[in-house]
Amino acid sequence: MKIGCTPSELGLSEEEKIRPAYLDYVRMYGGEPVCLDPVTEPEKIREMVEACDGFLFTGGQDVDPSCYGAEREPECEEASELRDTFEILLARECMRTGKPVFGICRGLQLLNVAFGGTLIQDIPKTVKTETVHSQKNRTAKYAHAAQAVPGTVCAQILGEDAFMVNSFHHQCAKTVAPGFRVSILSPDGIIEGIECVSLPQIKAVQWHPERMDENEPFSKALMEDFLRRCEK
Repeated sequence: MKIGCTPSELGLSEEEKIRPAYLDYVRMYGGEPVCLDPVTEPEKIREMVEACDGFLFTGGQDVDPSCYGAEREPECEEASELRDTFEILLARECMRTGKPVFGICRGLQLLNVAFGGTLIQDIPKTVKTETVHSQKNRTAKYAHAAQAVPGTVCAQILGEDAFMVNSFHHQCAKTVAPGFRVSILSPDGIIEGIECVSLPQIKAVQWHPERMDENEPFSKALMEDFLRRCEK
């Protein structure tokens, strides 16, 4: 199964444009990752979607607030117009064709914005919480608990008991896009997962499962479910 992976680092060399952890995560469970080049021509987007069985939307830069009709706040970090445009067009074509999509961190935020949702531009500024959502130690495995919402597809995949996740983000979903629902929450109410109601093969999580341990069951369950849907 060919899994198109969006570039996590623009401006780097061809070999470095996607962090290896994403590629390893796909390969670990039997997928064949394909590194995508950002394009904005509709025909090239359509060809890209036809050529792959599913798509992994990776982490990285903040989404530009103009994409969801908001003014930029000082805490919002530099964005890439090319990457935002490419991924929004790609997400919409995946939705149109029903191709499976799995978003990670920025990937959740991008999917939410692509279909009409909004973002909190800086959690520490906006949300009163003692939960650490932006870990300083980039190799740390756990930051806080998360729990799937009963009745969602993610609850079927992960169960309804709380589990621990890592956390490397300062932004998050605010208003969930029409046609999507919250699937996972942290104890302080930050949205940790969303899924498309009509197309369960389109979903995303806010943490980084590709950075978790190889045998961590929730990361394994998420990728295995994604690849099963790609195979269908």
